[in-house]
Amino acid sequence: MTIRLENIRKIYKNTGITAIENFSHDFKDDRFIVFAGRSGTGKTTLLNIISLIDLDYEGDYFLGRRKISSYSRKEIEILRSKYFSVIFQEYELLENESVLENVAISLEKKLFSKKDNEYKVYEMLKKLEIEELMSKKAKFLSGGQRQRVAIARGLIKNPRFIIADEPTSSVDDISKKIILKTLKEYVLEDEKEKNFSS
Repeated sequence: MTIRLENIRKIYKNTGITAIENFSHDFKDDRFIVFAGRSGTGKTTLLNIISLIDLDYEGDYFLGRRKISSYSRKEIEILRSKYFSVIFQEYELLENESVLENVAISLEKKLFSKKDNEYKVYEMLKKLEIEELMSKKAKFLSGGQRQRVAIARGLIKNPRFIIADEPTSSVDDISKKIILKTLKEYVLEDEKEKNFSS
């Protein structure tokens, strides 16, 4: 499945600022894509459009062969849940829950047993080298650990598209290497598309 953006233009109505002007691109499968640029150049805005969070823009967005504008809001929510994982800079973790619970929340509980889910979480945490933190509450984690948990939660549901907004901007060098290695392996092994701004 591919994403095609045609002549995307985004203006923030409250300020009149044009964040994106006439952006067009085909995002094909099995690609690791980096958006680079100074702060305030529209990277996060573009990622919000790609991940179907922001629907208020001009231009055409095709998911596969169909225009996003032809779907209802409810259908778009389903598409976003099914095909996309968004990893935010702010981590968005449940502070009083364990790492296990924070990651498992992305899994369909009806499809797998509790034991199966715990195993899946363990294997994902192992890839990110934080399996020993499985029972630790999120509020006791360091910044690098928190970001790795957020990435585990994003990857575990096996999304078609991963949108990570500056996933290594505020982590230590060790966490940075582990995060980038894990994301690259995920894209290459499973032929997913990965987009992130840096």
